[in-house]
Order: sequence, then C-alpha cells, then structure tokens
Amino acid sequence: MAEVFEQAHALRRRAFNAYAAPDLWGPAVIVATAIGVVTYTIEYEAVGGTLVMGRVTYFKGAGGGRKVTEEFKDSVTITTADSIADVECEFKGVPLGSAVEGFCEP
Repeated sequence: MAEVFEQAHALRRRAFNAYAAPDLWGPAVIVATAIGVVTYTIEYEAVGGTLVMGRVTYFKGAGGGRKVTEEFKDSVTITTADSIADVECEFKGVPLGSAVEGFCEP
C-alpha cells in the first residue's frame, strides 16, 4: 500500500531545471499549468555554491485574479486564482550564475 502511495505521489511532483543568471533574472520556466484554484509548493536549490533567489509569476485572487510576481528563497507555497494559466519561475544567482534544480507539487 505504501509503495502505491509513493508512486502516485511521485507522478504529481514535477521536476524542473532552470538557469540563474549572474545578478539578472534568468529565462522563465513553466513549472505548472493551473486549471482552477490549486495550491502549489515550489522548491529549488542551486547546483553550485552560490546564493540563488527565485520569483514566481501566476494569477492570484478572486474571480480570474490578477497576474502577480512574488520573490522567494528556497521554497514558496502559492494558491492560484480560478483561471487557466501557467505558473512561471525565474531565478537569479548572487553574485554568480548557477544551474537550478527544483520541484513543483500540487
């Protein structure tokens, strides 16, 4: 039974890779596509030894919501608006760039 739960859980958890440019926001990566109100936890870590900041862009609020961008470090939990839209993340290395590995989980 525990093995079945772990397999189902692994299917929902989506891995992503990104680039944190040095002192600039790197290219956006779509980490999820939300359909309706969904709560996601997004977490990441730098492959190298540099500090990496993240920011997430998504639709938030009542009705269809409004597009917001929020900065975070290491992990964040968000709840999307009742709409259909991508959840995007960008990363910035301080002071050096780095590859980033992360997960997004509903």
